[in-house]
Amino acid sequence: MFMKISLQLVQESLSILQTLAVLVAAIVGAIKFKIFGMWKHAYRTEMECHHFIVSSGETVFIAEYSIYNTGERPISIDRVQLQLCRAAAVHGGHLVPDRASDILMPTAFTCDDLGPDKHFKPIGSLGEIKKGERSIFTLRCSLRDLPDVFFVIGEFHWKRSMFQPDRKPSFYSSMYIKTPTDNVPQKTLAQSAGAR
Repeated sequence: MFMKISLQLVQESLSILQTLAVLVAAIVGAIKFKIFGMWKHAYRTEMECHHFIVSSGETVFIAEYSIYNTGERPISIDRVQLQLCRAAAVHGGHLVPDRASDILMPTAFTCDDLGPDKHFKPIGSLGEIKKGERSIFTLRCSLRDLPDVFFVIGEFHWKRSMFQPDRKPSFYSSMYIKTPTDNVPQKTLAQSAGAR
């Protein structure tokens, strides 16, 4: 008699545990596929550049790379890199960025110094962008010889986490044409949304 009661109790306990496990799995699945599926990472990037020729003859160049959070979830960024590179003519005259030919050492906004081949700036709180907010990453330089046509490249990388989107964000490439009398900012836009 004692053995039958124990087996029956064990079976009832296992049945309750099995039911609880199914409920927990259903809740986790709903959170993962429904809530996070609706709250995708969405962002827009914008690059604004301008230059000024100062009395010494040097050119002061300023690039502002803005990342706007247009989604419902916060965006966590680990690293942002801004780079000026020469334009290369390919396939009969098409201009593309020559990323191996830097005009200036790339500027990296990050938590850790990436070495002597990049100009390091701490990212600080700029790497956490809440819904409806933006972060602006600025490159400022003074150059004696700035080409008339070059590319400004901005790119960022997600912070590693279990909620990190699967897709790597695309880099932003903007061509800048320097004219001697034009000190008006050039503004260019790139949009990317729905990255998970």
